[in-house]
Amino acid sequence: MEIINQLVDTEKKLLILGAHQDDAEFSCGRLLLKRKGVNSHIIYFTDGKMGQIDDEKVSQKDHANIRKIESIKAMNKFGVSIDKLIFLDLPDQDLISFPYIIDKLYILFKKIQPDFILIPPFEGAHPDHDVVHLFSTIAARNFKIKKNKIIEYSSYNNYEGKFRIQEFIPMDTHEEKLIPTDEEQHRWEEIMKVFESQPSLHEKYVPNSSFESFRLLPNYDYSNLPYSTKISNMIRGLLFPIYPKIKKYLPKKYKLFYETWENEVNPSKILKSLKKYDKEYEF
Repeated sequence: MEIINQLVDTEKKLLILGAHQDDAEFSCGRLLLKRKGVNSHIIYFTDGKMGQIDDEKVSQKDHANIRKIESIKAMNKFGVSIDKLIFLDLPDQDLISFPYIIDKLYILFKKIQPDFILIPPFEGAHPDHDVVHLFSTIAARNFKIKKNKIIEYSSYNNYEGKFRIQEFIPMDTHEEKLIPTDEEQHRWEEIMKVFESQPSLHEKYVPNSSFESFRLLPNYDYSNLPYSTKISNMIRGLLFPIYPKIKKYLPKKYKLFYETWENEVNPSKILKSLKKYDKEYEF
């Protein structure tokens, strides 16, 4: 349990990076409970405005404020004070358009001096998750953070066409599970109720999560989209102009999780941008 033992050590300073205002709480909340929130910092990248509560009743601006308040309340219950929370307030589902945040991350890493940074995996769960992953790893490289100090936390994915929660897509790297006590699990479930704006969190995610997974940063090929088969890459490449229109007809096993959404998030466009930014900031 080399990873878990180091992560629960409150002498070590953690910096958890999340795309939205429930990512860190969902994927690392039980870790925070074991640490009692000590020596823990959180960065939220987006404003979370593209949420789930009724858009006819709540504006996107109000929704973003609601989600921020929910995270502040939840983190307070985890033992993380508001001065340890950083909200970058970038547009939800458009994080790819703000590469300048890489330089901001470098400054924050320098200020916080974390022993470990915890990031979402590069798994196609949500386009913002993938961008947080890449921007964070680029900033970490430039700050000379050692690779074994960059830890992925599990979230969700569409591996082999099946929706999976708190399970990584298999990669050749060391992985460990954090198993909470019954008391910690119950406490975590109660804290997650703070996120009243997120009904799907309570319907699908929290009831199916009983542990947290962490692993060392794998050797990703960032020239490809995460979890992309040869067939899916060929389809995206050959049918690029019309892909957003025809993707709904493809078998689920060839799709990233966000490709199963009704809105037209174009993975090829995202990949092109990721390649560009990785090249611009390589060292």
